Amino acid sequence: MGAHLSVKGLSMDINMGALASTNNGSAAAAFVTLNGMENLLSHQYFKSENKTEMFSDVFTAILPKTINTNLTEPVNFTIFHKKVPESGITTCVYWDNKSINDEERLEDDGGEGGETFRWSVEGCWVAYSDENYTVCSCSHLSTFALIMQIGEPPPQSDFLEWLNRMCVIVRLFFFALAIFTFLLCSWNPKINNTARLHLCLNLGSSHLLLLWNDRYLEDELACTVMAGLLHFLVVASFVWMLLEALQLHLLVRRLSKVQVIQRDGLPRPLLYLIGYGVPFVIVGVSALVYSDGYGATEAKVPTTVVSSEVGRVAKNCTEVLFIILNSQQGTCLYIVHCLLNKEVQEEYRKWLKCSCREDRIVQKDAPSVSEDLDKPKEQRTEK
Repeated sequence: MGAHLSVKGLSMDINMGALASTNNGSAAAAFVTLNGMENLLSHQYFKSENKTEMFSDVFTAILPKTINTNLTEPVNFTIFHKKVPESGITTCVYWDNKSINDEERLEDDGGEGGETFRWSVEGCWVAYSDENYTVCSCSHLSTFALIMQIGEPPPQSDFLEWLNRMCVIVRLFFFALAIFTFLLCSWNPKINNTARLHLCLNLGSSHLLLLWNDRYLEDELACTVMAGLLHFLVVASFVWMLLEALQLHLLVRRLSKVQVIQRDGLPRPLLYLIGYGVPFVIVGVSALVYSDGYGATEAKVPTTVVSSEVGRVAKNCTEVLFIILNSQQGTCLYIVHCLLNKEVQEEYRKWLKCSCREDRIVQKDAPSVSEDLDKPKEQRTEK
């Protein structure tokens, strides 16, 4: 049986039936706010690298005349914000009145002795949060409050930035190889490579712009144009992927019907109209409906905080994995559509043979110095 208690913009939901089952069939709960206590137990007692402020009244939840106070399931507190947050991390905290270890005491007290009390996040977490209220879940009862941490998100490490740039360069290299191959190879008159070519062009251009995106953040107009152009290129990439799939579908359908396969599945003018017309319409409508969406915006700090070293390591590993996998687009396109294509392999062999033949012809036509010296003086003079 659940109980819902509320007071002064705060509410508590607790499973009293579970508590009663562990306390001889009876249990009681009290939920009160402590007016003005936020000035005494202020946000300064919360240890954080960010700027903090109290975002709620201080309130207490207790179980009077209850022997077994261990909660079988978390209790939920719904806390309405004192003001609308602009950006930051809402943090559910409880007043820890236990003495902490000597190392933390020396750091917090500046070397002075005695017990040190503070706001702690142990056993409390944010279950939901929006601009109006936050739901805190806690595995124990105590004195609670909501603290807002205000600060910029941690900057990207130098290693991640270097890794991203190196992966972008590798990605652009394979995009360039694929584009060069599609432009110069006419190996199969039955297949139209228009969709593949423009897919690589749009993906490569978008990644090239991202390589220098930080140079346009200070100029509002340039940043807006860059954002709109990136939106167009990304949407165009998806459209050309769809057209490539449609081309392959038409090819397979002709094969299944034993029809004569022609070079073009769809006319090129129609491919260009769809491939660039659809993205233009989407970006144009987006710009008209929400023009402020293009350009630099203030970064919003998420409503959850990674407080442990394990969490930070996991976050960095996820970012490294995303950067590496995202950099394989150009590589996969080149391998699948070029290196693993028998017609392309044959064209590569032809190019190599032609190049080697030209080198041999040049070397054969060019007389050596010893041959020139062996000729009579009259012939050398005539030359």
